[in-house]
Amino acid sequence: AVLLEASANFSAWGGATAEPNKAIVSNGIEWPLSVWRDALVISGTKNEGNVGPATVKLSGLDKDKTYKIVLLSVRYNGSTNARETQFTVVGAKASGTTKIKSGIKIGSDGYQSWDVIPFDNFTAVYTGIVPDAEGCISIEVVGIDTKTAAEGHLNGMYIAEE
Repeated sequence: AVLLEASANFSAWGGATAEPNKAIVSNGIEWPLSVWRDALVISGTKNEGNVGPATVKLSGLDKDKTYKIVLLSVRYNGSTNARETQFTVVGAKASGTTKIKSGIKIGSDGYQSWDVIPFDNFTAVYTGIVPDAEGCISIEVVGIDTKTAAEGHLNGMYIAEE
């Protein structure tokens, strides 16, 4: 069995209220509606530097297989550039880092309509990830200090053998 363990420096995100009743489809994945309201968040104080990393550890994976991992970072009704999340996936070796600006807002300071939101931009896709010798892969989440906020959001994760 694959186990998931989140580090204690995450807190739970309960949503911004008034999230759309629409699914997010990105990189071929239809994410459940709960991703709007449920997230693991690493929070800091703006103008005091980046916060984290917080870590999600997956254990019980087959160390002889490779995995595809897709991470989703969204915050509805958040200014487009206010929050930025940095992900790094670590197994037998570390992946490169991916930064995602997680704010989705319709109207001023955002997108003109739901139909033009580039949802693929809110996912980090990692392929060819090999677990470490113990069968573990870790996802490191950092909240980038944008001078408006210092938060990192992990709303959803997809993992599959390749």
